[in-house]
Amino acid sequence: MSELAALSLAELYRRTGPLLLRRCRMLLRDKGLAEDALHDVFVKAVLGDPPLGGIADPVRYLYRACDNACIDVLRTNKRRASQPLDDHFVAPPGVDVPARDAVIHVLKSLSVEEQHTALLAYVDGLSLTEVASELGVSRVTIHKRIHSIRAKASLA
Repeated sequence: MSELAALSLAELYRRTGPLLLRRCRMLLRDKGLAEDALHDVFVKAVLGDPPLGGIADPVRYLYRACDNACIDVLRTNKRRASQPLDDHFVAPPGVDVPARDAVIHVLKSLSVEEQHTALLAYVDGLSLTEVASELGVSRVTIHKRIHSIRAKASLA
């Protein structure tokens, strides 16, 4: 069992909460909605849905759960205008910030599969191979999704 898998939920929240909240704020561009999304993720974790003790990498699970919570919020708030991204959101190395911002702007108009692909590729900066591995699909499928995402985000 990894060190992180053995952590209590309180310790996981202490270690990951600020980072997860920052991610939710970046995706939702609204502090209140971001706090609600993060709250929902940890309420499910407290209720044991699913039990974190049985998850090999709870941090990875929490990141994906936050992504899903944010996608759900975007889906229910499709008519809400996106607010500008705060200046303090620093992209990981290798992330094209203008492309990331363009993709986040159109995130709510993408299919669920494209949303997950976009988050991994444009927000997390993963390669096509890494995205394919993470999502359990072929690299060709990811390439097609990226092409579709770029077209919808008006990226050349």
